[in-house]
Order: sequence, then C-alpha cells, then structure tokens
Amino acid sequence: MNVIVIVLDTLRADHLSCYGYEKITTPVIDKYIAERGVLFEQMIAPNIPTHPSFTTMFTGVEAITHDIICVGGKVELSENIKQIQEILKENGYTTAAVDNLGRWFKRGFDIYETYSFDRKVKSAWRKAEIVNEKALPLLHNLAEKQPFYLFLHYWDPHTPYLPPPPYDRMFYDGGNERDPKKYTMAPVLSFTPFRGIFDWWTKGITDADYIIAQYDGEIAYLDNQLERVFRLISYLGLWDNTLVIITSDHGEILMDHWGYFDHHGLYEGNIHIPFIMRHIKELPQEKIIPALVSNVSMTPTILDLLDIQGPPMEGRSLMPLINDEEAEPCQEIILCESTWQVKRGIRTKDWKFIKALEQDFHFGPMKELYHVTADPNEQLNLIDDMPEVAKELEERLDNWVQKRLMEVVKDKDPLEVQRTSLGRKWVEQIGIAKPS
Repeated sequence: MNVIVIVLDTLRADHLSCYGYEKITTPVIDKYIAERGVLFEQMIAPNIPTHPSFTTMFTGVEAITHDIICVGGKVELSENIKQIQEILKENGYTTAAVDNLGRWFKRGFDIYETYSFDRKVKSAWRKAEIVNEKALPLLHNLAEKQPFYLFLHYWDPHTPYLPPPPYDRMFYDGGNERDPKKYTMAPVLSFTPFRGIFDWWTKGITDADYIIAQYDGEIAYLDNQLERVFRLISYLGLWDNTLVIITSDHGEILMDHWGYFDHHGLYEGNIHIPFIMRHIKELPQEKIIPALVSNVSMTPTILDLLDIQGPPMEGRSLMPLINDEEAEPCQEIILCESTWQVKRGIRTKDWKFIKALEQDFHFGPMKELYHVTADPNEQLNLIDDMPEVAKELEERLDNWVQKRLMEVVKDKDPLEVQRTSLGRKWVEQIGIAKPS
C-alpha cells in the first residue's frame, strides 16, 4: 500500500465545505476524498504551531516528549525519535517529499524536493502551482517505485491571503472593501506588533470580511490545484492501492480573538483541523467519525493500516474507531504553544481550560474557561463564573504534565525552559501592562 500525506498549512476545519461551511470552498476535496473516505469531525492539533505540530504528527508522540515546542527554536529532534518516513524507509518504502521545512523534517527521505516563494511579489506568495511543479513529476516517477510514501506540503491558505483571480473576489459581496465608513479592520490595524505586515498586505482595506473572504479564496484556489494531483493518481491507477490523507498542522484565528489573521492562541479556530482518509479497499466511504481525537494518532494509524510495527508511541491508532470496534475516544487532550505566547490547555468533549505561563503580548487573561459545546467560538470566558470546573480542569492539566515529565525523565516542562521563540521580545518592548 502506498501512502500520500497532504498537509494544507493553516487550514481550520470549519472553513471546508465538507465540514459544514456554508461557502463551497472545497468541492474537489469533497468529491475525491471526503465522499469516498473517512472524515474525523473533531480532530485536534494539540501542539501548535507549525514545527511542533508536524513533529507530533510524524512521530506519534507529544511535544513534551519530542521537545519541539515552537517555530524556529534551537532544539533539534533527537535521532532516537523516529518519524513516519524513517520507519517506512526501514520497511522497504521509497520515501519522498515536496516541502520547505528543512531541519529534522528532511530525515528519512530518499527524495526531498524543496521550493521557495518570491516574497517581494505579492502575487507569488503561497502559490500551489509552485508545489505542483515539483509534486506532479515526482508522483509520476514514484508510480514506478511502489510501495512509496509521499509527503506534500502546501502553504495556502497561510498569511498573507493573496489568492489569484477569480478567487480574490469569489466569496466577497460587501461592495467596496476600502469604504471609509467600514471600520471592522480597526482592531487589527491597532495591534502594534503586526502593524507593519498588515500595512503592507491589507493597505487601505477597512472591511475585515474582505480579508476573511481572501482566506476562503485561498482555500478554493488550493482545492482547485489539488484536482491536478487527484487526476494524476487516477491516470496512474493508484487509487486502489494508495492511502491518501488530507490534514493541516493548525488553523487560523481570523477575527475570533486577539491574534487576528494569525495562528497563536489555543482556541478552536487554531487547533481544530481537518483530517480525512481515503483508501478505496481498506476504508469505508462517506463515513463521519464524531469522536474527539488528536493528530498524535496519525502515524500509529498509518502503521496499523500497513501492518508495520513501529517504535513505542503515545498516539493510538484510529482504526478501532473507523471499524466500529469497542474503542474509547479521547477523554481529554492536552494543548500547548510557545512561539508567540507560552500557554497550556486541556480540551475535553465539553470544556476547554487555558493557562498562560507568562503574560502574552495580547494582554489576554492568564486563565480562561470555555464551554465549547455551548460556545463554540469561545466568546464567553467562564473562569469567574465556574470556579469549580476551572479548578478540576487545572488539576487534571497539572497532573498530566507532572506525570509525563516523570515518564520522559525531565525536571522541567519544556515550555518553562524554552519559552517563546518570537513573542517575548514584544512583551518586553510594549511592557506587561495592557495599553489603554
């Protein structure tokens, strides 16, 4: 069995049409993958953003174990912790990637194709065609080297959202996005740390709905480009013997919370990601799994399907859930981030508790509690209204961290040791008091 893992960077689940979004953003993914495979409704990326999430997906272990907790940190992944491509290579697979993460992510690949975007030209940012220029010929060649493992990393819809026509106007019907009477971009442009990038990217735009429409346009543009990949799979006759996975490393906050149009904050927009699997012979079609699950399970699930024994992992295979066998969904998922801010959290079926280890540069509360089933956009912080629930969840979170530190033989939480790679300088520059 071949394996193709396609990661669509910065894609929140609730903006895919197959996840119930009212706009038809992903007709291609819907048709080729969701309608012919298994869709997980509540897949969580517990360790965000990019580097920790990819490492968690590829190793099947949590960030507290693999020690990668931020983007651009100094820590490297230990050679003792194997990634999916290394395991498959040891089991006779040809391994290939089209990616630009570099560092430890290159380990274990026979072929590692990279790419770059011209950051001086807005229209050249995050173009799926650039990835496809490498991906399509590579996939064609891999068809002669089965079994193979292929990892494809697309950067749409990562900021800045600059979809080409006609996608730039496809989802916006608000008239003039630079109408001076519209002020919804005001809180975004008043956020000092990111003012420069927004001035460059959104210069003169006053309507935040237009920016959200650009995000959706990026998704639709990417979806259109993925059809070239899926048609090539059909042309090469690979569907019958190939597992295809569509997922993301994290989502995007958009206008839900502080952190506008970026991906820091342990909120649902950032941690709830798509996860869809298709194998026409080994998996059911049009199946939806409502259980709460974590992307630490991706690698164990792949190995289970391939009947390959990997090293010990903390993630559990999702196959029992898929096969309707007796299996418990996650009762709790522990969350962490430390690129722009240092926070831990715990997500259960109904609740989310978030605790800051230091003041973040959005000057948000140090503790937050949300009833996610009743308040899915997490707009009402119940920390003062439900102290008993907050206390219980905080104890569960703290106990999990202490237990895991003992198991991995560490004296301190990596979040406390490494702190942020990008956010601390802003806290120091602006001060720790919330500006008036």
